[in-house]
Amino acid sequence: MADRKSGLLHVENRVTLNTVSEVIEVITLPLQAGIGWEAITAQAVQHFSPYDGQCVTLEGDLHGGILASARIVTDCQEPVFSIRNGTYHGRIESTTGEVLYVDLRMDGASEVISADFFRDGLYYASTRTRAQKEGESWIAPSPRFIFNTDTESEIGGHLEVTPSGAATLQVNCLVPEALPNQYTGEISFQSEHFRVLNIEVDKLDGVPWPPEYSTRDIPPNSQPSDLEEMDISLSSLFRQAGVETRIHFNDGALAADIGASAGRPWEGDRWDERELHEMMDTNYSRSLNDREWWLYLLIVTRFDGGPETDNSGYLVVDDQGLPVNSGIGTTGIIFDHSTGNIRDPWAQWTDFIATNYPQYLHLFDFGRGGAFGNSRARQGVAVFWSETLDFLVRNETWYRDRQFLRTIVHELGHALNLAHTWLVGRADTTSFMNYPHRYPHGGSALDRILNYWRDFDYAFDPEELFHLKHGFYDEIVPGGRMEFMEWSPTSVFRDPNAGGTRANLALGIEPTKELFRFTEPVTVNIRVYNHSSEPVPFGRLSPSYGDVVFLIRKPSGGTVRYRPLIYKCQITKETIANKETKTHLTSLAVGSEGFIFDTPGRYEITAMIPDPSSGIMVVARPSTIWVKYPEGNDENVAKVIFDREPALYLYMGGGHHLKNGSAAMEEVVARFPDHPFAAHANLVLGLDKVSGQKNAVSGTVQSADPIAGIPNLQKALDSGVFSDSSANRLKDTIALYSKEEPVKDQYKSKE
Repeated sequence: MADRKSGLLHVENRVTLNTVSEVIEVITLPLQAGIGWEAITAQAVQHFSPYDGQCVTLEGDLHGGILASARIVTDCQEPVFSIRNGTYHGRIESTTGEVLYVDLRMDGASEVISADFFRDGLYYASTRTRAQKEGESWIAPSPRFIFNTDTESEIGGHLEVTPSGAATLQVNCLVPEALPNQYTGEISFQSEHFRVLNIEVDKLDGVPWPPEYSTRDIPPNSQPSDLEEMDISLSSLFRQAGVETRIHFNDGALAADIGASAGRPWEGDRWDERELHEMMDTNYSRSLNDREWWLYLLIVTRFDGGPETDNSGYLVVDDQGLPVNSGIGTTGIIFDHSTGNIRDPWAQWTDFIATNYPQYLHLFDFGRGGAFGNSRARQGVAVFWSETLDFLVRNETWYRDRQFLRTIVHELGHALNLAHTWLVGRADTTSFMNYPHRYPHGGSALDRILNYWRDFDYAFDPEELFHLKHGFYDEIVPGGRMEFMEWSPTSVFRDPNAGGTRANLALGIEPTKELFRFTEPVTVNIRVYNHSSEPVPFGRLSPSYGDVVFLIRKPSGGTVRYRPLIYKCQITKETIANKETKTHLTSLAVGSEGFIFDTPGRYEITAMIPDPSSGIMVVARPSTIWVKYPEGNDENVAKVIFDREPALYLYMGGGHHLKNGSAAMEEVVARFPDHPFAAHANLVLGLDKVSGQKNAVSGTVQSADPIAGIPNLQKALDSGVFSDSSANRLKDTIALYSKEEPVKDQYKSKE
């Protein structure tokens, strides 16, 4: 006997019937039809398109959640308007005539409603709430609202949605503004997905586009036994997470024949931060000052992290005497710079307004342009194809494609504000946001990697899916805040166990000095000791790799988390041996928000790392430094360097494309040669000159020029400003380039 189902018919890229209790996929052919699934769904879409949005009764053969051989037998005997899961959009108006546009996301399975509100084309507020079904309506009696600030509303609002037609909802919403307003209006169904994301893709000639493959290509013992057959692609993986993804491939590939090297001895086919930053800044077609649902994906060969150093700062060399590249094993990076003019004279007023009058803060928001315009964060990622190949544990096409696509999704997940799973207490997962070698099942690194893939089900964790579907607008939209990846409790500065041995790892930090001149870059040594009897898995100590988090308490009393301009991900498995100590010298001068230590006074600095062997977050005992009040030429130096390009230039060790940054450093060296910052200016100017720079967009290479750069490096060394380990690295760098044949400053144009 045939099965009958009544409900609301929805036709998009497939056909679904929304009944009172479930959503059923509808096809017109038998389930065992001898053609592909895409052809089956396409035939159903064509057949039922005239009935989209209508209430119908279908008859067919029900197989789980699929109604096969379906045909319309009658209209619904009684009109049934059910609320579809997905996104709605429309206009709501208050009793006083105020207008808001709303994007509302309905998730009946989890009973969650989230919404973003916009006024005059700008983001205004968000809400996210658990709702209860009462009759045909969903009601949230007191949802909290987040406005375009870091604070919640002090009082709750009210949200009620009721189906008013086949694809419309009537919204009744109390927004708890300074003067709370009651808004009503009708919004229309837009999509079964919760977000729409556009990804612009560029690649070097010779490396592949994001791969597509089928789970049928993978041996049964290398994936879950109960995994259904799926066609895998970048867009399909995000679609199943509730994100409609549109991939935009830029015409052609970036030329790879611009020169194999810019002349750095450790370079090979690697691209450093300066070169990648220029490629994004000049080739990404979107405005970096906007918060939009666009991301930039760049695919190149390998990452150049510069020469590796030991605990004393000396360069690590290979058997041929060449420096070992610290970028080995880095498979992806995320661009996260918003370094504007951080000496904003309105800062004291915006802090006051954010606390007392948050509804007016947008009047003081200079983030979209003007004198204090910042580049927005989280808008682009780069992945390294050749580096992925270097660390494959199996040399089959299916394994390569699966690993590479996971890396791409992982980096894009960061751009949407998802954290590494082990940093938020979820190491035992096969989420895209975990590393295969950190999967805690298996005795060796190889076993853990193979077991990760054996259990890998192409999914984000539930917490991550919730963020992708219902995260507050400014915490997920590219160009927004970095809240989801942050944990910055002020209590760590008063932790009585800080610096102790409550875990298998002990952590300590020590500033290179206690008293810094105003504008002088602040550097700290971080030290990790494994006091257990076994090796402990551990990543790199640079904050750009995410395992080490620095927290800084400013003279005002506020606590900030140091965020690097560029986050990096690695594929290599590293450990710290029993009774071993690892150290790393870190500059905290410039982060993603610009110069950190821009105010005189007392600072406290601490650091945190996760101990994967015990699951404990290890905290270092806070250290105190002082930044002196301006004296002599300090303010004049600050006027020159406290701006976006000088900050980027200092952080990345140069950048030929950062003309204003280079000019600022040259001005400090010329006008204030005895100032401590002049030593750092000479350092980055020298590194920029001896490193050269290739540009895939213009097809040029500016070759390394040791003759021009070594004098700057020597002046930096002679200044006596740097710590012993930094001085050791400087000496080795000068010696390395002094052995090179002189290379004149020249450009090589591609044919």
